[in-house]
Amino acid sequence: MCESFKQPKARTEAWNKSVLVNSCYDLVFMENSAEIRSTNSRFKWLLFVAVMPLWNCNNSLAENAESIAASAKDAQPIQVGVPAPNAHLRNMKNEETSLREVIAGKPTVLIFYRGSWCPYCNAHLSGLLTIEGDLLRLGYQIVAISPDRVEELNQASDTDHLNYQLFSDEETEAMRGFGVAYRVDHMTMSALKRHNVDLEKSSGRTDHILPVPSVFILDRSGKVVFVHANADYKIRMKGSDVLSAAKASEEAGPP
Repeated sequence: MCESFKQPKARTEAWNKSVLVNSCYDLVFMENSAEIRSTNSRFKWLLFVAVMPLWNCNNSLAENAESIAASAKDAQPIQVGVPAPNAHLRNMKNEETSLREVIAGKPTVLIFYRGSWCPYCNAHLSGLLTIEGDLLRLGYQIVAISPDRVEELNQASDTDHLNYQLFSDEETEAMRGFGVAYRVDHMTMSALKRHNVDLEKSSGRTDHILPVPSVFILDRSGKVVFVHANADYKIRMKGSDVLSAAKASEEAGPP
């Protein structure tokens, strides 16, 4: 398992936004030196660092992507440059579709969230509304996927007044394909139940599989051009940083 990397505290002055690898599978926007000035160069730097074999990680991020990790920390999201895997999904009308059909040649901000029962997920999804107009003007669509049943999707959309598309990954194909699926342990299940969270009811499944909260940006060809995933469910990517990553990938063009 990859060890976490912490940025030295000394680097705090004259910073511009760029992208830094925060762990072996966590790409986050942080402040960096003023050397990287254009959005285009920032994104190219992202592509460079995202595929480097940093900190002696023994396994590539794409390895065993179809498997289910034993914990959120063990999940291995697919890398930048990898084509997005196809998966069967259900839309809010309970119609069967596929991720390939949903993407349909459009640049896409793809969100994996744990479910409508998660307040951090709901805050994250609502926060994306503040940048939705900007993303649409750039040609992007927002697609959010969870293991929730369709009934839960509609409830979340109505409660949070969401305009974009929510999809049910009822067979966990998308989560497994993107390498973010993990199995919730017994201790966590007990803690969730104490907070009146019933995973089996919300997902309709008894295997207790959730995704690591994550953001993937896909280009028009369906290739991954940006990844942010963090095993700590409380840490989410800000809407403004999602927008910056989308702009950067649009200006950089195909890697």
